[in-house]
Amino acid sequence: MKHPLLLALVFFSAATFVPAQSGFPDDGGARVAAILQNRCAQCHSRDLETPKGDFGGVEDLNIVREDYVEPGNLDRSDLWEHLTSTDEEEKMPPAKAKNGPLLPEELALIRWWILEGAPVPEKTEAASDDHDHGGDHDEVNVIATLGRFHPLLIHFPIALLLVAALAELWALVGGGDRSAFLRRFALLTGSLAAVLAVGSGLIFEESHDESNPQLVLHRVFGIATASLAVVALVVDRFGGPVWLRRLIVFAVAAVVGITGHLGGQMVFGEGFPF
Repeated sequence: MKHPLLLALVFFSAATFVPAQSGFPDDGGARVAAILQNRCAQCHSRDLETPKGDFGGVEDLNIVREDYVEPGNLDRSDLWEHLTSTDEEEKMPPAKAKNGPLLPEELALIRWWILEGAPVPEKTEAASDDHDHGGDHDEVNVIATLGRFHPLLIHFPIALLLVAALAELWALVGGGDRSAFLRRFALLTGSLAAVLAVGSGLIFEESHDESNPQLVLHRVFGIATASLAVVALVVDRFGGPVWLRRLIVFAVAAVVGITGHLGGQMVFGEGFPF
């Protein structure tokens, strides 16, 4: 069966063809300012009479940098501590925030910004006072809402595709028809979940920064996971060689593990999950 193998090579080649870039982007500081404005102004705007925590001025990145960031040091940056806190009372923004919690890509960009010395652009405010962004925000919020499903959706392909690999191992020790049913179910649902997870991760394009090596790798391995999962499903459904199916399924399990690890590192830092 030549076609599934050819599809595997094509999908994997397309997934890994990403231009190599490095270095913090010139507009990185402006993007961080926009993220803080969008996510945190509800509680920390200078326009509020009593801002939460007596901090009102999140629109000004100079203030944020001076009072809440130790450039180059995450552990000594109060901003990072609040953004990654597991205490619901300390976490910023809270789960009930109007514009929702930070996306993994947004948190990764802020982390990168701090480590790069927290550079502040010449214009530190995310928006000028004389410009009405109401219409822009409505459109952006719709896209961001779709993108926020990504942290939820990623758990399904990870679990289901690992189950497919376990079913293959079960078959090797005599699982019979039961392992075959489990494998087919896990491949079908896992492939669909992987495609949805990748799609949701690519929707919010402005929150992805292709010059961040970790984001590039996470995207590459995510697309590779979905592509290989679909190929494994095709091989399984159309009666391809057992050895080829198992090879692809085990490869999918390895790639989805790497993808999840890279995503965890972007959110929780180097060394995740240890």
